[in-house]
Amino acid sequence: KKINLGKGNNIKIALVYDKDLIDRNIISDYILKPLMLHVEESFTGKENITEILMEKYICVDDTILKTDTYEITDLIKKGFTAVFVPNSKNTIIINTVKKSYKSIIPPEIESSIRGPKEAFTESIESNLSQINRRIKDKNLRIERFIVGERSQTEVAIIYIEDIADEKLVNKIKERVNLIKVDHVKNAGYVEEYIENNSYTVFPQSFTTERPDVMAVNIMEGRIGILMEGSQQGITVPAIFIEFFQTVEDYNAKFMLSTVI
Repeated sequence: KKINLGKGNNIKIALVYDKDLIDRNIISDYILKPLMLHVEESFTGKENITEILMEKYICVDDTILKTDTYEITDLIKKGFTAVFVPNSKNTIIINTVKKSYKSIIPPEIESSIRGPKEAFTESIESNLSQINRRIKDKNLRIERFIVGERSQTEVAIIYIEDIADEKLVNKIKERVNLIKVDHVKNAGYVEEYIENNSYTVFPQSFTTERPDVMAVNIMEGRIGILMEGSQQGITVPAIFIEFFQTVEDYNAKFMLSTVI
């Protein structure tokens, strides 16, 4: 979409976005209106127009400058909006992603009588927010990766910096970076790539649909892995005894859990 910049400038700028992925209210209220109606200063002879627009007029906090064409294209495909200004090396990138969170639903497999009635959804943002609500430690770290050459699927690695084994964290990040496939269909793909031995019958990672279980595992020093589009979270390394635990073990008295 091409627009005139402000009232007293003979400058046309272009907004590029995917209309199926963007939030139209953000573009209308916080980008188009300020740029078309509120810009009154003259930009004649100025070279830092993109910086001025980003700092003074675009009313969206998640805004950055990019120069790489391929990176800009990838961000547009994810729902970001690119603002191109004539004769400028920089492009303004604005987060206008449409938030379409699925409502949090009760767990279907790992049900609990006394525990929380919340399960992971297909939205990685929603799932990360559930982990953040449960772990408010200042050392909680969330690192994001893109896997799948064509699918461009987002994967998040979650750990507590001063509890998790640093060598294991680095090894997991290295193996996620080495995933070189066109399409990552589900979390099982990631699970296979981070395992030490793909041919062993013993599980090396633990899967759960419950954010409270993952939060407990992370606070015990393990590493959590979430993937966009998957309702299952992964924690590594797996501990043999946890395959014999139930969700109620976290909510019952230790004597009852031990006896049962």
